[in-house]
Amino acid sequence: MDEHLNQKISCLIDDELKNNEALALLKKIQLDSNLSQTLNRYQIARYALSSQQYLPMSPDFLKGVQTGISDEPNYLLPTYQKPHPKIIALAACAAMVTVIAFGMLYYQNPKMNTMSAPSLSSMKKSTPINHKEQTPAQTKRLNNYIQAHNNSLYTNGVVTATPYIQTASYQKK
Repeated sequence: MDEHLNQKISCLIDDELKNNEALALLKKIQLDSNLSQTLNRYQIARYALSSQQYLPMSPDFLKGVQTGISDEPNYLLPTYQKPHPKIIALAACAAMVTVIAFGMLYYQNPKMNTMSAPSLSSMKKSTPINHKEQTPAQTKRLNNYIQAHNNSLYTNGVVTATPYIQTASYQKK
């Protein structure tokens, strides 16, 4: 409702209201001191904007603004502080040294890039199951079981999943 009345006061100052609406608004302004203060502020603003002359302020105006600001509540919100440039440079150097070190390790040990599970034959050589030799049929059955129940894409160094490929075809007429 206040915004609607503020619009009407602005229209009254600009002489855009009809006579009956202007009279009703003036009666409301006489009864309400807040509306009267709003009318005065709008008239001062219109005068200052149209004449580009500014009214002198009273000496206690600045003190009133200062006390108004000091009476507002202070919110202790966290503020963002930019990190010091030396810390950023140190972090960049550490990242660069890490990348270079792992790059050197990678080129010195080319087997580091293969990520496959150990083969069944190498496991059989190192730790025999049930301390007896397995038959080829048992080995094949165990290998099939491992492939069926393995959550990894790699079993015995072979990729068991096919890559996702989408194809399109068309016919010539």
